Amino acid sequence: MKFKITDTYTYWWPVDVILPDPEKAGKTIKQSFEVQFESIDADESEKLIEEIAKLPLEEQ
Repeated sequence: MKFKITDTYTYWWPVDVILPDPEKAGKTIKQSFEVQFESIDADESEKLIEEIAKLPLEEQ
């Protein structure tokens, strides 16, 4: 594996999503994939947490 210097730190993380099955009423299907995330610093993280806390509960 080759390493390269970058300005940002990114990483891949597995994500599972459960969706209603369009073919079978009342059933669900699970889909899995990997998403590449970009790391953020603690200050930016705190700002996001504060913004989310201001949202109505159904939007959080």
